[in-house]
Amino acid sequence: MKVGCESKKKSKHSLRVAIFGAGISGRAVVRRVNAIGGEATLFDGKAADAERDFKSDAVANFDLFVFSPGIPPRHPWRQLVSAEVAPERIFGEVGFALKDWPGRILGVTGTNGKTTVTLLLAALLQIHAMGRVASCGNIGKTCTEAMLETDNAGVDDWLVVELSSFQAMNCNGLLLDGLIWTNFAPDHLDYHQSETGYFAAKAGLACTLKDGAPLVTDAAVAERLETILPPQQRKKIMLETAVELDFGLADSPLLPEVFQRMPQRMNLVQVITLLRTIGFAPDPTVYAAELRSFQMPPHRLHPVLAVEGIRYWNDSKATNPHAALSAIGGFSEPICWLAGGRNKGMDLRTFAQDAEKQLPAGSLVIATGEAGLAFAEALSEHSVEAIYHADSFTVVGYAHAQSKAKGLEAVVFSPGFASFDAFCGYAERGKNFISQVLCLKESI
Repeated sequence: MKVGCESKKKSKHSLRVAIFGAGISGRAVVRRVNAIGGEATLFDGKAADAERDFKSDAVANFDLFVFSPGIPPRHPWRQLVSAEVAPERIFGEVGFALKDWPGRILGVTGTNGKTTVTLLLAALLQIHAMGRVASCGNIGKTCTEAMLETDNAGVDDWLVVELSSFQAMNCNGLLLDGLIWTNFAPDHLDYHQSETGYFAAKAGLACTLKDGAPLVTDAAVAERLETILPPQQRKKIMLETAVELDFGLADSPLLPEVFQRMPQRMNLVQVITLLRTIGFAPDPTVYAAELRSFQMPPHRLHPVLAVEGIRYWNDSKATNPHAALSAIGGFSEPICWLAGGRNKGMDLRTFAQDAEKQLPAGSLVIATGEAGLAFAEALSEHSVEAIYHADSFTVVGYAHAQSKAKGLEAVVFSPGFASFDAFCGYAERGKNFISQVLCLKESI
């Protein structure tokens, strides 16, 4: 069905847009098309208010085609449009929204840390920017919604856009003034079919950078990019590898504790590297004040509270090994690591081997949830002390007793697995962990 503007008779010059996917992104595009006087037709195989089918003879009815991130590359509609339509007429939601943005755009992508880096970049950028700074994309507010909400945007305004690999699949219309690629580890392989396909989706964002614009990343991603980027594209961008803080806060007591540890320390390094590269000189005093007031996104390695001298850290957002390994590797003292959940197809022996290298000596692992027993066994094979505790809803009390007995001063909840064995998502899992810690505090 055609959505919006039904009461108006369209002129032959009205922009006709086919929009695939009736989720948040697709419906935002419908509103955008209507706002600019176009005609939007929404396609979705399940939504009651959308056309259920799209066939080859319908292609000629539209000028542009916009795909929501949830429509995978192998979907018949994507394949049909790609086969019959010139690439410049095919958009993702992000590119369609931002092709008309008059200001500057900074992108953030990566397997882990995207949301934190996006918010941190926006916060520190606001110190320098002459105009407004807004964040959007995979962070929650679609780019289309940001466009609709930003009246009279000008050249001094900025957008900081979090970009998932799904959103990066079609970059047409997107033009970046800089990009942070936080890190890379295998993920979303059900969507991209392979690790190579997943990396290639993100690597396509390099083609959206303006000539001379910086791409800030870690050494592993930089090395891999060097091997796949065409020489001409490689010459057009500035590839920067973020290494360490060197602007007066590295060992300063002014730096909040959360940014003294990995992975948040590296997140800060990458943000400052990008800001410096695009011409903004960091002020340690001003930055320190902003960092002290910065609100970390929930469930991303932050301290909850201390109980009997044992500090509890919530990192429920760590739903894959890369995130969990980064978290536990940021501690120098022995810890009690709470891990486990639902396995998304990862090799547990490899995960255990990598964990043995990252865990501080003398640490204890308590594995729980659906994959807990198998992971505990894999860890034991690599000489890591690991205990299986079946119940995710009582694990904090058990961890507290074990930590007291062993003299451990930190319990780090960084599961490394999906949450769907016992929870609706990582947020519910994190709230449950916090609730257990608070109840523990009250009971002592």
